Parts: sequence; structure tokens; C-alpha cells
Amino acid sequence: MILKQIISKSKGYRRLLPWYIAGRLSPKENHLVEQQLIQDSQLRRQAETIQVYYSALKEQPMEAPAPIVRQRIMAAINRDTVAARRTNPLVLYPAALMLAFAVLIVLWMVIRPGNVLEWTVTDLGIQEFQVYRAPLGGSDFELVSTIPVRSQKVQYTFVDALLIPGQSYTYLVKGVQSSGQSLLSQTIAADGADALMGQILLILTSLVVGYLGVTLVQNFPLTVRKELSPV
Repeated sequence: MILKQIISKSKGYRRLLPWYIAGRLSPKENHLVEQQLIQDSQLRRQAETIQVYYSALKEQPMEAPAPIVRQRIMAAINRDTVAARRTNPLVLYPAALMLAFAVLIVLWMVIRPGNVLEWTVTDLGIQEFQVYRAPLGGSDFELVSTIPVRSQKVQYTFVDALLIPGQSYTYLVKGVQSSGQSLLSQTIAADGADALMGQILLILTSLVVGYLGVTLVQNFPLTVRKELSPV
């Protein structure tokens, strides 16, 4: 066991020799290597050999690469960077989902897929309309929207986009007069499945737009402005 620890310790110092010769070790590490060099003659011979090679390399003249070599290196950097961005799901997928969600919100607000109620009124002193909804066959109506009355407007529309897929509903529109009295409409039945296809198409369209948009950005050619300089 002691022999294995000695061998492992010796290998560790051998790995530090190039850094010691190049002057890249911390003062503490430098001191430890120097102490080991005093005790280990084999390590000293290895250090002397590395010192010879290091001195020979430092005496070599510095030369900048030829222009064609630089162009090839820059092309390889651009190609590898673009390839890495194309195949990085950690960047692509979250960004695509965020873009798809933003597109979905915009399309949902513009197209508003759902059950559509339309009605026409004359001047009956109504201040607002209250739209109630209940599952088909049920009597537990809940208020889903309040629509204020506008002057000179007789045509009103309400779109119920918050639907449970496949669920049918019954709607009731109540007109509230300034006196506090209410006028009830007849109940209207609507099938949520009729709006389901439009909602699915909007979601799929948003996902496709989000993925294509992020993919185009990922594949856009990169320009590497940092120039290579001799080291």
C-alpha cells in the first residue's frame, strides 16, 4: 500500500513538471515540486530533459500562418459553431416553445376560436349584457362574461374560447336595464367539439411557427469578427 502511494505521488509530480518549467505553477506548488526535485534524482533528470526541449522551442522564430491557412481555420470555426448551435436542444426547444406560446396568444386573441353567440337588440334601456353558461342538460349557470352596451350599437357578439374539449354547453344571455330589471334570452345549446378542431389547428400552427422561427435563427450564418493572432 505504501509503495502504491509513493508511485502515485511520483506520477503527480511528473505531470506538474511541464508547468513548473514554464513557470505556470503557484508559489506553493512551485515549492512542493522543488522539494521533490531535491529528493528524487529520476524526477530531476526528467525535469532537465523537459527544460532542454522547452528552451529549444522558445528559440524558434514566431511566424504568422499563411492567409490561406487562416481562411481555412476561420471557415472551420464558423462551420463547427453553426453545427453546434443547430444540434443544441437546450437552446432550440425552450426558445421554440416560448416563441410558439407568444404566437398562440396573438392568434388566439385575433381569431378567438370557440362557441360564438350573436344577438341583436333595440333600445330597451339595457346597460349591460351578462352571459351565463352551464353544461348541456344542467341548470347550474355561471357568469362567464359581462358586455357593456354601447350607444348606437345593436349587434353584439360573444366568443367562448375557454371550453372543455368535447363538452356541450347551454348559454343564457341576460340584459340588465337601468332600472335593475333583467330581460332573459332563450337558452342556446352549443357543442364544444365544433370549436375543438379550430383550437387544435391554432396550437399546431403556433408550434410549427415557433420551431421554424428558432431554426431559422439557429441556422443563420455566423460572422466571427475576432481575428486570430500569433501566440
